[in-house]
Amino acid sequence: MQVTFTGEEKGGGSFDVAPAGRYLVNVYDAEETESAKGNPMIKIVWEISSGEHAGKRIWNYLVLNDKGMYNARKCIDALGVQWSKGEPLEIGNNLVGRECEADVNIQIYQEKEKNGIKFGGYHKTEAMEIMKGGIPF
Repeated sequence: MQVTFTGEEKGGGSFDVAPAGRYLVNVYDAEETESAKGNPMIKIVWEISSGEHAGKRIWNYLVLNDKGMYNARKCIDALGVQWSKGEPLEIGNNLVGRECEADVNIQIYQEKEKNGIKFGGYHKTEAMEIMKGGIPF
């Protein structure tokens, strides 16, 4: 294969962003990794589940350090993962397929707009709240 460069190639494409707001999202993929500073981190790819923007994906990182634990706990709670105070919890791939509502915002990354999730902006779905109270009949 041969390729000819013009010298004027443009870097990166543009992300097709959803407007800021609350969306029903599901965990499309989750991977245990490490932040640039060496902290344990969960890289989550979310997918908007319904509506006009269904199928759009959002990349999100839960850094498991002192500053990030609140955000991680809000996410885990919203996804319905059970945990006990002071007990270790295995998270990662067991998040895939779980669903919650998320406060989606617009961020600038490499001079382009992309979607992100507001710090602590995770919420249980109405269905999950109903199930928490037991079957209502």
